[in-house]
Amino acid sequence: MPGKKRRSKARKPAPQPVKPSKVRKVLDIALPVLTIVILGILAYLVFFLKDKQAATALNKAANSFVPSPKVTRMARSLDDLLAMPAEQLAQVDIAEMNLLCATGLPGAEKLDIDRCLAKLDEWTVRIKAVTDRHLYRAHDPRYADHYRHSENVLRAEFVCQVLQEDCGVHYNMERVRNIDFRRSKDLFIHGMIDDENGGTCVSMPVMYVAVGRRLGYPLKLVLAKAHVFCRWEGRDHANPAWR
Repeated sequence: MPGKKRRSKARKPAPQPVKPSKVRKVLDIALPVLTIVILGILAYLVFFLKDKQAATALNKAANSFVPSPKVTRMARSLDDLLAMPAEQLAQVDIAEMNLLCATGLPGAEKLDIDRCLAKLDEWTVRIKAVTDRHLYRAHDPRYADHYRHSENVLRAEFVCQVLQEDCGVHYNMERVRNIDFRRSKDLFIHGMIDDENGGTCVSMPVMYVAVGRRLGYPLKLVLAKAHVFCRWEGRDHANPAWR
């Protein structure tokens, strides 16, 4: 009716957004993190089991060559060595034989055969540890071509590499053209054991064979015209196509 005031309807307050609870906030953060952690654990277990299988195979291959026990001297002097029958002489360690033949020569006045043999045993342990750690490279696509996919090639290379890079064995470059047969350190292995003299093609192959045989490798010395080298005799058990 005219003259009457209309009553205004009271407006309802606008609904306020519901604030998430603290628990919900924690769950929103924790669930993605937990999912990532679980996926990470599953991935780790898969790769761990795979690596474990690979490691088992490598360990089996690494143990296929059994190092010889610590070398025991069979002769105390060159005379003892020369008095041995051929059958007994064949059992003498090549390093011991080499060092005994150096006794009494110029440059060998302070030769300590026991110390030299102990040093070779020490180097052998080091070479085996390094070789076993890198044996996978013979089959890893990143490195296998370099080693011709052959564990034997890898083992032989690591004998030379560790002896030269870690143990100080090196060639005496002064003797490449200037050969002096009066210098026993150039011709026998004591010139490379804790000695800066270095070796030659006569002494270095003996060093490699001495250490290689301690590792159980089938190494032999080979004589050529004015040269000596060593040769691995036997097929690669992992890759028979390569010697």
